[in-house]
Amino acid sequence: SLDSIQSKNYSGARVRKLIEVETRRESDGESDWAVVTVFDTGQGIRKVDLEKVGKPFFTTKRPGEGTGLGLTICQDLAHKYGGRLDIDSKEGAWARVTLRLPYQQGNA
Repeated sequence: SLDSIQSKNYSGARVRKLIEVETRRESDGESDWAVVTVFDTGQGIRKVDLEKVGKPFFTTKRPGEGTGLGLTICQDLAHKYGGRLDIDSKEGAWARVTLRLPYQQGNA
């Protein structure tokens, strides 16, 4: 699904953001994966923060605006179920979060 919203970037300039959510099934030859990707054309994640975003209590928000546990919890849940969470970004342009979980066909 696509959604477009107005926002401000790091410099305060107004920008149009696009949010895209994609689901698909992938195979790596050994395993099948259910894949969910969330992509947005917002301000992205700063390069210096990219390696830290999955660490507990890391946040770029001001005090009282968040705990910095959201991506940590998502990462922990992905690992618990045999999957992984990948985060990629270009500062000032976009961010992409991809969740991969083992795909299991249900019984009909």
